[in-house]
Amino acid sequence: MTSKMLIIGNGPATAEAIEAIRKFDDDSTITVLNKEPWPAYSPCPLALYGWNESPQYQEARKDWAEKHPDERVPQMLGVPREGLFWKGGMEFYTRHKVDLRLSTPAKSIDTERKVVVAENGEEFEWDKLLIAAGATTFWVPIPGLADARDAGLAHAFKTIGDADEVVAQLRDPDRASKKALVMGSGPIGIEASETLRGWGLDVTMVELVDNVLPVMTDDDSSAILKKHMETHGGMRVITGQGAKEVVFNDDGSLKGVVVGDLGLIECDLIINSAGQRPNTWLCDGTDIEVAERGGILVDRNMRTSNPDVFAAGDLSQFFDVVGLQRMIPLWPNAVVGGRIAGFNMTGKPVVNKGGIDANAVNVFELPIAAGGSPKAEHDETLIGRNANVWVKMYLLKNIVVGFTAIGTVREEEMNLDAYNLPEDQLEEIKNAFARSRDREGAGLEGNGIFYTLLRRKQELTEEMKDLIRLGDFRTGSFRALFAIDQHDFVRLPERIGVRGQEVYPR
Repeated sequence: MTSKMLIIGNGPATAEAIEAIRKFDDDSTITVLNKEPWPAYSPCPLALYGWNESPQYQEARKDWAEKHPDERVPQMLGVPREGLFWKGGMEFYTRHKVDLRLSTPAKSIDTERKVVVAENGEEFEWDKLLIAAGATTFWVPIPGLADARDAGLAHAFKTIGDADEVVAQLRDPDRASKKALVMGSGPIGIEASETLRGWGLDVTMVELVDNVLPVMTDDDSSAILKKHMETHGGMRVITGQGAKEVVFNDDGSLKGVVVGDLGLIECDLIINSAGQRPNTWLCDGTDIEVAERGGILVDRNMRTSNPDVFAAGDLSQFFDVVGLQRMIPLWPNAVVGGRIAGFNMTGKPVVNKGGIDANAVNVFELPIAAGGSPKAEHDETLIGRNANVWVKMYLLKNIVVGFTAIGTVREEEMNLDAYNLPEDQLEEIKNAFARSRDREGAGLEGNGIFYTLLRRKQELTEEMKDLIRLGDFRTGSFRALFAIDQHDFVRLPERIGVRGQEVYPR
C-alpha cells in the first residue's frame, strides 16, 4: 500500500528519514518542503566556506596545490561551496525519488484534513508527516539591532544564505569592513569569528554569561579557550557583559555597539549568534503537543501526540540516555532522530535508545569535545592532562556523567613545555606514552574514548582514574583496563557533519 509522505524542512533529519523510508518502501511518494533554495547541506563547515572565499585563503590553497599536485587540499584551508552539500546535491533526491520543493516554506499544518499549506497557498496532502523544520536565529531585542539588520549591517551565520551575505559585505570595496562584533560565543559565533579573522578583520566577541561555549565548558575549560582565542585567534573576547544598544553615525553607517558597563565598542559589521528558537509555531492550532518554552514532544519512535505526525531535529524534544525528555539541538541527534522517524513512518517500530548531549568543535584549530554537561549533578571532578590534551570529567558515585576535553593526542607533535607541569608529572606522562606508543588508537578525536565512557555510564575504579590523571588517553590503554571492545568505541568527528560521520546510540 502506497502512502503520501510529507516532510517539512531539509536538514540532516530529513536526509536520514528519506534514506530510511526508501530502505523499506520504494513506492510511496516523498515530498519535501524546503524554505531555502538549496538541497541538503551541512552548516558545520560554514566557517571553512567563508575562509575559502577570502583572497588570503584562496592564495594559500593555490600555493598548497602547486606544492602538492597529487594530494587533496586540506580542509582547514577552506571548503568550496560544493563541499557543503554533504548528500551530493540534487542527485540525492533524484536517486531516492523525492519531490523536492525549493523556496517553498510551510505556513500551517491542518491535522484534521491532513494538509500542509505553503506560504504560496499551495496545499500538500499527507498520510504521514515529518516536521523537521529546525530552528531560526534569535534576534536579541536591543535598540538598533533590527535597523542594522534591515540595513545589511548585521547578519546571522546559520545558513548558506547568511554566509553569502557576510562574504558579500566583506568583498564590497565600498563598505570595506574592518571591525566586527560577534554576539554570542556558541559554535556558530566561534565559526563566524574564524571566518572574519580569515578575512583580516579585527573581531570582538561579546558573551552575556561568564564562559565561552557555555554549554560545553566550565570556568576552567572556558579560561583555556578564551586565552587560545585571544592569543592564537587574535581576537578580543568579552564575557559576563551583554550588548545593550546598536549605535549609528549620522550618515547611517554603523558606529558600534554599547556593551555592558564597557561603553561603546566600535564596529562596522555585526554577527548575531546569540541563540536560536525552534520553529514550533508550525504546530499552533493543532493537536501536536509542544512543551512550554521547549520543542515538539515525541516518544521513542519520534512520534508526536498525533499518531501520523513525527518530529526530529532541532525542534524535537526527545528522550535522552537517562530518560529525560529534552531538546538537544545537535547534528548527531538530528541524524538519529530522522532515521528513526523514517523507519516508523514505514511501519517499522524502531526505538530511539536515547540521545546524548555530545559535541565537538574546532576553536581556531584547537579541538574541544564535550559530553553530558559540566552543570550536571556530580560529586567528584577528575582532571587529566598531557602536553596536548586537557580533560575534565564529572563523576557521580564514580560514574561518568559528563566531560570536557580540549586538544588532541599526537605523539609526534608532543611539546612537553606547553604546560607548566612539575618534573615528576612530566616523567609520569613520558612513561604513560611509552606504555601506549605501540597500542592502537589515534587520540581524542579519533577514538571517542570519553564519549564511550559517558554512553556506557562507566563506573571508574581508582586504577581507571589514575590512568586518566596520567594523561594516557589511548584506545589500547582503555581497552585493556576498561574491557571495552574495539568496535564499541564511537567515533567523534573533528567537525561533526563535515565527513558525514555519526554518533549513534547503540
